[in-house]
Amino acid sequence: MPTCQWAIAQVTGYKGVGILPLMESAWRARLKDQLTRKGFSMKSLSKKAGLGETYVRDLLIREREPSLKIAARLCAELDVPLQAIFGSLWEGVEEDPSQVEPLPVPHIEGFLPVGRFDASFSMGQGSLIPDDPEPMGYWVFEEQWVRVFSSASPDQLAVVKVDGDSMAPTLQGGDLVLIDRNQAKPNREGIYAITVGDVAWVKRLSLNLKTKRIRVLSDNPLVEKQPEMDEEDLSIIGRVVALVARKVQ
Repeated sequence: MPTCQWAIAQVTGYKGVGILPLMESAWRARLKDQLTRKGFSMKSLSKKAGLGETYVRDLLIREREPSLKIAARLCAELDVPLQAIFGSLWEGVEEDPSQVEPLPVPHIEGFLPVGRFDASFSMGQGSLIPDDPEPMGYWVFEEQWVRVFSSASPDQLAVVKVDGDSMAPTLQGGDLVLIDRNQAKPNREGIYAITVGDVAWVKRLSLNLKTKRIRVLSDNPLVEKQPEMDEEDLSIIGRVVALVARKVQ
């Protein structure tokens, strides 16, 4: 899999659009308190807010960071002001997500801006994709590098994070990968971002030419094999075409 060598910038930092500062964590305790007060479970609040049913659990247990749009949606369902849970993190920003100024798309000659989305694809048990299409920021890649493995327009590309270890050693938890959403058919074996019901995975797919069913494979030999699936039983978001970033261990 190609590894990114030509991403020159991640454009973020516009107030009200980016994720929460990592040093602030007291909001999680306040969110838990509001769940108890309002009689919500993590699952029920996630579903009421129109998110994947494990989204709030991911916020509280897996320390996922919400965007302003998601935070405002949760507070609306809890019927509390944004500041009641998130304090002054977005002080002075309109609580109505529709009033938040979107990130400007960077334009640099010879480079392609690709959105970094708040979606977490699990390589293990699966993680839900939030209904939040606003990019958290943009990665800017040299066009010549991208065109080696993708002809897609920038709006059909996406940078997302993967979790878990079932695709090790090819991919590791925390990796950022580039997805080509134009490549949404398992015409050839490769690693794809898929959804099965309400869960999202990054898995290797291979078409069984004899049965016309899809093998859903893990690169980690310690992971239990999954049964083959019919194509209509899963939705292919796109093919993972490159590794963008990996945290140094």
